[in-house]
Amino acid sequence: MHIGYYIKRIWIRLCRISHRKGYGIHSPFAFNIVTGVIYERTPYYAYAELAERFADEMDVYPQKDLQLLLRLCNDAGPRRGIIVRPENEAISAYLGRGCATCQFTTVDEVTQGGAAGIDWAYIGEGADLTDISSRLLPAISSRGVMVIRHIYRSPETRAAWERLKADERVRVTFDLYDYGLVYFESRLNKEDYVICY
Repeated sequence: MHIGYYIKRIWIRLCRISHRKGYGIHSPFAFNIVTGVIYERTPYYAYAELAERFADEMDVYPQKDLQLLLRLCNDAGPRRGIIVRPENEAISAYLGRGCATCQFTTVDEVTQGGAAGIDWAYIGEGADLTDISSRLLPAISSRGVMVIRHIYRSPETRAAWERLKADERVRVTFDLYDYGLVYFESRLNKEDYVICY
C-alpha cells in the first residue's frame, strides 16, 4: 500500500477521534458491540491457524479486518448466512470459523425464494449495494446482521448506505468508514453511530 493510503487513514482517524472506544454511546447493546466486538483485542481461538493459512493474502486484506469479521460473525451466532462478492478466500474462511454452525447460501437462492430467515450477510467490495439490499432485505430475519465493505467507495454506494440506514427495518447502524454494520434487531431503538475504527 502506498503512502497516500496511510495519510488518508490518519486523517480519517483524526476526524473520528471523538467517536472511539464507545464514547458517547448510551445504549448497552451498541456499547457492547463497540467495546466487546469491534475493539476486542483478546486473541480468538482461530486467529493463529487462519493467519498462517492466509499469510500471502494479508497484504491485500488486512488481518485486523479479517479478525473483525470473525468476531462480528461469532457475536451474531447466525444460523443462515450469505456472502456476496467475497474479495478472497480468506473472508469466507474467517466468517466460516466465526460461526461453524452457520449454513451459507447464495444470492440467487434468496432471490428465488429458496432462503428466508437470513441472519448474517456480508456484502463485499464491488457489489451493487442498492440491488443487493433490495434483494436481501425481505429475507433478513429480525435478528439479522449485515456487514458492508467500503460504504464510502463511490457517491452511489454512499447514497445507497444512507437509504439503507433510513429503512424502517434497520434498527442500529455503525459507520466504521471501511465497513458499515447494520443490525435488524427489532427490540432496539433506531440509532446510527460513527465509530473510529
